[in-house]
Amino acid sequence: MALASEMLVPIPADDENRLAALRRYAILDTPPEAVFDGIVALLRDLLDTPIVTVSLVDRERQWFKARLGTETTETPRSIAFCAHAIMGEEVMEIEDAAADPRFACSPLVVDGPRVRYYVGAPLLTPDGYALGTLCAYDLKPRRLSEAQRRHLVLLAATVMNELELRRTAHELAAALAEAERVNVLRSQLLAAVSHDLRSPLHAVLGYSELLLQPAGDADQRRQWAEAIDAVGRQMLWQVDDLLDMAAVEAGHFSVELGPVPLAASVEAASRLVVQRVEQAGITFETRLAEGLAPVLADGRRLTQVLANLLDNAVKFTPAGGRVTVSASRDGAVVVVEVADTGIGIAPADLPRVLEPYGQARPGVAQRGTGLGLPLAKAMTEAQGGTFSIVSTPGEGTRVRLALPTDSQSVLAPL
Repeated sequence: MALASEMLVPIPADDENRLAALRRYAILDTPPEAVFDGIVALLRDLLDTPIVTVSLVDRERQWFKARLGTETTETPRSIAFCAHAIMGEEVMEIEDAAADPRFACSPLVVDGPRVRYYVGAPLLTPDGYALGTLCAYDLKPRRLSEAQRRHLVLLAATVMNELELRRTAHELAAALAEAERVNVLRSQLLAAVSHDLRSPLHAVLGYSELLLQPAGDADQRRQWAEAIDAVGRQMLWQVDDLLDMAAVEAGHFSVELGPVPLAASVEAASRLVVQRVEQAGITFETRLAEGLAPVLADGRRLTQVLANLLDNAVKFTPAGGRVTVSASRDGAVVVVEVADTGIGIAPADLPRVLEPYGQARPGVAQRGTGLGLPLAKAMTEAQGGTFSIVSTPGEGTRVRLALPTDSQSVLAPL
């Protein structure tokens, strides 16, 4: 006679999907709950059996969410009656386990409780996965009546309904928490946008008032006009970022790919931040390898990505620091890096700064909308590239883009 450890239990063909479904209910290893305890108590009275459980079949075990008549909280899947019951959608009834070759040598039959009878109704999810069973055991052979069978099926459905309600409640709580988090971020965004737009608006109004006065020679008036133009472009940049992030979040963001000389995009992005670089008192360098192949990208969007990264680097690099843009060929891609010697980001905060409106620079007042990095990441990936970031607090940050060359036509749609 084969030992229990040598017995093979059937495994559903889609067991990985079934196990993933079980995980989504977040029910394993949770404390007892009155509703499930009440169901097994009712079933024990209806079937008049000594042992009743709500059994969930995990990868290597069956675990009892509720149980009566046993102190055991789990058993190996390899000896579980329920591992057989989840193979179908109907009630499985074993009238005499000692006479069934599948279970005759099971330690549950020959040792321990010496089970002779089993009946289990699968706990079926709406998409058809059997998470486990509502089941009953007896120590003598028997057979259910039709009425008892109906009660078992109805109570199994009740268990599943309770699991669905529990899952829905958890998902709703998570959604509410996320909504609250987004509301807080958007409130912070509105405050940041109000601040960032109010300051340049005051500058525009101030220079406009000067231009309306007869004072000032032609050169001075031209400087005022140039200042208004620069401030206006800065405001337009911020508004464009807001609109683009809204398009990304709505799934409506699109790109037009074609061959783009990287040097041209770097030069265009540099022009957009040159004034901030000069005002910040930092050193700016470009180190582009010679003979770089054009990248497959959207030229306007690539410039926007690089400008956002440069602006972010300048914003968090103190006077006397350095910001560097470098590019080189690495196999089938061109790697672009924007590095700074700024304040850096703690490793735990890196995921947060890549979220829209997220800012996680410790000890630093909020600067800007918090869209630069997440928007740059989304735009890079929309152009078929990859985006990564490494940072060390007190030493600086390095953002790495890997962009396909024009010979590659693979686009990763957003």
